[in-house]
Amino acid sequence: MLKPRKLRWIILAVVIAGACGWLRLVMLPAEPIYQGLPLSAYLSSSAKNEQNAREALQQTAKEAIPFLISMFDAHDSTMRAFLARWSRKQSAIRIDIRNQHAYEARTLAARGLALLGTNAQPAVSRLSHLLQRSECANDVTYALLHIGTPAALDGLRAGLSDRDARVRRAVAWSLDVTSERLPTRRMEPLLPDLMQHFDDPDASVRESVIRAAGRTRECPSDVVPRLAKHLADPCPHVCRAAAKALAQYGEQAGAALPAVTNALANADGITRPALQQALSAIGGSSNAP
Repeated sequence: MLKPRKLRWIILAVVIAGACGWLRLVMLPAEPIYQGLPLSAYLSSSAKNEQNAREALQQTAKEAIPFLISMFDAHDSTMRAFLARWSRKQSAIRIDIRNQHAYEARTLAARGLALLGTNAQPAVSRLSHLLQRSECANDVTYALLHIGTPAALDGLRAGLSDRDARVRRAVAWSLDVTSERLPTRRMEPLLPDLMQHFDDPDASVRESVIRAAGRTRECPSDVVPRLAKHLADPCPHVCRAAAKALAQYGEQAGAALPAVTNALANADGITRPALQQALSAIGGSSNAP
């Protein structure tokens, strides 16, 4: 039997928790409605309805931007969040558990802000801060690249240069992944920044920025010599990334041919296939040792 005093404290704690939850719900931006449908219904539609989504966003932009930003704060149950973190940290059992509600909310938010393009400039400051959260980095990077304003690109540059290696790693990986889905012109303004981090002390950052730079196929006279240097990187995964990037430059990477040939002479199982691919793409003999 609980003592009256202890029971009062428990009731008070429950009331305060409930009040905080209610205040959070009240303070969240309301979801805009356009032509009788909530904004999320337009964002969830297939690509063929992109024009409808763009129209809904443009007509509700003032209310839509705060709402979309708030979607990055979506959370799942404590148990699901724990299992999601556990699945990412272990490799014994291949299982992909995502914070599904939060994951889908962030994806929709990123799509909405991307469709708004430069009109989403008011969201840039908040998005730049969200890069500090690794679970948001991929979607935020996608949004900032599509917004494309100088401030948006500066936010990505700041993330790449963050003192915390975990932030740099998340932003670099996100730029790498996002660059696969974007026209080259979206990445071109960031090419000098990607090159700046070819020598990042973190190998994962080096690997990601090298892959992203290779997909641009721009400025071969500047990029190719830097890539050739990393064929001798102490991390074999970085070496492999450099070889694949050179392969994407193809014949434009002719200046790297001696470096590729030399690297093949001492290649291991991780790097050899990529080096052979680079040699073939550049125009060298595929029969090199």
